[in-house]
Amino acid sequence: MKSVRALLLCALALVVPSCGQDINVPAPLLDEQFNGGFPGANWTAPATTGPGTTAQIVGARLAFTTTSASVSSTTRTQASFTNPDLIMDFQVAIHALAPGDQGAATVDILNNSLAVVASMTWDSPSTTVTYQILGTTVATGTAPPSDGTLNGFRFEVSSTGQAGWYFSNALQGTTVAIPAGPLYLQIGASFGTGTAWPEVDFDTITVTRP
Repeated sequence: MKSVRALLLCALALVVPSCGQDINVPAPLLDEQFNGGFPGANWTAPATTGPGTTAQIVGARLAFTTTSASVSSTTRTQASFTNPDLIMDFQVAIHALAPGDQGAATVDILNNSLAVVASMTWDSPSTTVTYQILGTTVATGTAPPSDGTLNGFRFEVSSTGQAGWYFSNALQGTTVAIPAGPLYLQIGASFGTGTAWPEVDFDTITVTRP
């Protein structure tokens, strides 16, 4: 009877893990919630063109703003991330203060030479999002409302080196094979002509391996 009970206990242990057993889940390569200081250890100091732009944490978001026309501001990750088999997730919002505010959220994927491999541009006044890979537009979609609501975007490189842009988990256009190697994530905003411009926000940026 004791031997039967022992066999049953062994079988149960195989099915139900011990309460104290550790489950190994790979840690994110980058997990940015913008709850601390900026640029901190994760980001470069903002690079700007023209006066009046700011990039600072406001309400646990990285907010890009301006008081001048025809300017831009960007920051990129200090670390690079080796592809293929790489996922970059990020949330973006545009908060337009008035209809037609001239502003766009910009995301660039850079290689080890800081050349643009892929880009995404959410243009507020035209209400479009343009996705490019290796200089070719793979998709142009309708932008979400510029009402300050965060929206989820993703750039992913599969294990076979196929790169694609995703919005709300849906592939935008087609995937394109890109060279293997280190990639940086660069985020920012560009502002056009006029006298009023929107706020461009980023939040919850993670870089992981599948």
